[in-house]
Amino acid sequence: MSKGPINIDQSNVFSAHSLRELATVHPDLRALAGAVLSIWDLKVSEGHRPQHEQDLHVLEGRSFTPWPVGTHNSRPSDAVHFLPFVGGKFIGWGVKKDFAGDDVPDYEAMYHWYAFAGLVIATAAALHVSGVMESRVIWGGDWDGDWNFKEHKLRDLAHWERVRHG
Repeated sequence: MSKGPINIDQSNVFSAHSLRELATVHPDLRALAGAVLSIWDLKVSEGHRPQHEQDLHVLEGRSFTPWPVGTHNSRPSDAVHFLPFVGGKFIGWGVKKDFAGDDVPDYEAMYHWYAFAGLVIATAAALHVSGVMESRVIWGGDWDGDWNFKEHKLRDLAHWERVRHG
């Protein structure tokens, strides 16, 4: 098995948790998850989000969208969270503690997040063009898809959602 993120022998499999979450999402997102998993190990951490969880996400500032209009709130869910793994471990959120206990950027984790995002974006585009996916996707690290990552207040790096209007 490869120690890096790319797994050319395609031995990755979904965990039971990932399969439960995948069962709650739109078929396009299931197809995307399967295609990405064949290349890069990941966990599907969240699909459909019930009202009490959505309310909590808004209260904690992890979402700006109230129930029931959030993309995680539909059935099937129009959004999913992917957690990428490298060397069998989750890469982290891109923040670590310094010697004083303050949050500082974890650049290695961030590099992996952006590499993973590039793979997911390219895979989604290929699946859309080939007709496997009817919709395109938006990444929570670049909500408007303009490749300017610094302009967004909410960076939800694990978040992928269907573009529902085209």
